Amino acid sequence: MNRHQMHRAGNRVGLDGPMRGSVVSERTSREQWPTPKSIPGDLPRVDAFALDLLPDQLAPWIDDIATRLQCPSDYPAITAMTALGAILGRKIGIKPQMKTDWIEIPNLWGAFIGPPGMLKSPAMNEALRPLHRLEAEAIRNHEIAQQAYAAGFDAFRLRKQVATALAKEELKRTLKGDNHTGRIDLQLGEQPQPPTPVRYRTNDTSYEALAELIVSNPWGLLVERDELVSLLRHLDRNDQAVARGFFLTGWSGTQPYTLDRISRGTRHIEAVCISVLGNSQPAPIAEYVKRANGNAQGGDGLLQRFGLLAWPDACPEWKDMDRPPHSRAREQAWQVFERLSKLDCRAVMASGARRGPSDSVPFVRLSAAAHDDFLNWRSDLERRLRTDRMPAALEAHLAKYRKLVPALALINHLVDNGHDEISQQAMRKALAFSKYLETHARRLYGATNEPERAAARAIQSKLRAGELHDGFTAREVHQHDWSGLTDREQVQDGLDLLVELHYLSASSVSTFRRGGRPTTTYTANPGGMA
Repeated sequence: MNRHQMHRAGNRVGLDGPMRGSVVSERTSREQWPTPKSIPGDLPRVDAFALDLLPDQLAPWIDDIATRLQCPSDYPAITAMTALGAILGRKIGIKPQMKTDWIEIPNLWGAFIGPPGMLKSPAMNEALRPLHRLEAEAIRNHEIAQQAYAAGFDAFRLRKQVATALAKEELKRTLKGDNHTGRIDLQLGEQPQPPTPVRYRTNDTSYEALAELIVSNPWGLLVERDELVSLLRHLDRNDQAVARGFFLTGWSGTQPYTLDRISRGTRHIEAVCISVLGNSQPAPIAEYVKRANGNAQGGDGLLQRFGLLAWPDACPEWKDMDRPPHSRAREQAWQVFERLSKLDCRAVMASGARRGPSDSVPFVRLSAAAHDDFLNWRSDLERRLRTDRMPAALEAHLAKYRKLVPALALINHLVDNGHDEISQQAMRKALAFSKYLETHARRLYGATNEPERAAARAIQSKLRAGELHDGFTAREVHQHDWSGLTDREQVQDGLDLLVELHYLSASSVSTFRRGGRPTTTYTANPGGMA
């Protein structure tokens, strides 16, 4: 039994008496209260983001976004790298070893965490603007192609109608015995096919619709969600087990998938390639981690697939930066998005990629120096995964860096116009990025008590503001729909923590109805109101 269960059980002992208002515990004077203890608030330390972790072509643009918005650089950096991985998708892969067929696809799952009001959504939207522009251009091109298809199909249909009518006339004359030697040319050419819309992203779709989009866009697709926890909770539902499996399959970018439906028939995808991007506030994601990994087995790996995950410290300083964007940095970065979006098999092969008879995707390998660095890093990772006593969830998270690091190296290589083998510089940037990301992963999996601490601080602020008065209940806290106090369980956990730390005293009273649940009220410690 944990401390919350013990506390709640203690409040219920002997509370079924018939008298309403029989107080179990109450303190009325300052002298009777123990000294409150500080609310633990230190999250595990994380490394600060450094611009030299990024490809050279992106760093000035990311710095400009973070400076103008006055937000952590982590936010636009995670967004941009995830978006670029989605654009590349199955156009090219990387074989991290020198001889084997082990291949990784550069689609990545990214997420970043920050308190309310820290401009998470504006940062994500700004860094996604080049992708949104590509999408708008693709929509315009599709409309033009649709018009051309409609005109071509009308002409084809007209030729077919004329040819059919002439063929009927010829058949009638033949049946009548007319000696007609005219010949009808029924070679109409190929029937025009409707154009396939090019898509880069989607926000909210069923997994069946997502599968259809991937059939039309086999390189892959980005699933963009502003509130990441809403997607995770949706996939946790029992009726979404198949959708969850589809997302899990799409993380690697290499696994085939076949849908068999009575109404739609069979739809086969050679390889499902999904990138995911989202953000979250600390309390919801920490609560999700706590529930998802509550069985101590690390879950099924859905959360662990978010390798590009950052939870930076909030910067206490702010400056008004009312200036236009850095045009040269923006143009340089946006050209990268456009160039990579136009990569096809011919362009990839021209850049030095190879493709064997059994390869479904062109690939590049590491240079000798880059391979040495990667091998040294992986040897250390495998040792830690096998010998360190780390939590199961964190272990599963770090194990997926086997894909993350090669994928980052490939993105670095292509963004900075690399040719042939991946350079040592591209690999070292990826390794440094993974070291930074590991500290943020440790913060995430070490912050399972953050929701109750956040709720406790929020309740304490309401007490000091005079918005809660002695004798209040958990229901009174929850019903106001205050920020950070909307979840009933988190409210109760916060109250329990404040009781444990002597900021509150809990008193329980029975009800008139025999066997009715007791009501718990709370009284504030005068010594904790300062």
